Amino acid sequence: MPTETRSFLITKSDSSLKNKTGKVYSVPTGWENLPAGDASVTRKLKSLGPTWTVQEKKGRKAFSHGVWAAKEQIEEAITLVGSATSRSQTSKEISPGQSSPRRKGNGLRAKTFQQEIIQFSKLSTKKTPLFGLSQWSKAGKRTRGARW
Repeated sequence: MPTETRSFLITKSDSSLKNKTGKVYSVPTGWENLPAGDASVTRKLKSLGPTWTVQEKKGRKAFSHGVWAAKEQIEEAITLVGSATSRSQTSKEISPGQSSPRRKGNGLRAKTFQQEIIQFSKLSTKKTPLFGLSQWSKAGKRTRGARW
């Protein structure tokens, strides 16, 4: 079993990989390919031990084609990341009666923002309601009788 983390270029064969100098390596027995796509699992897998990364260069860009690692390491990384995401999702769940603090603050911030704009532009609040809530329709178009 290799003890180094290496980077390889993509080849036509799944069982052999080529490094940047052209030397061909065969994939160790007991190793599997974790396809590209889940960054958190890949990050955890690379922290667990030696891996072989397969990339394809097109111009200046490098496209990942997965990571080779021991089958046990891949399974461990998937379970560690899966348990971490399930814990974070349960802590973020809000009961139906609760509303998020972000939603509560948005209405207040919008009103104060409109008031700040009115003060900045020195418009009278007696003549102009908070930005024409009565003058503008829900579709965002002016209604008849608007003074602006």
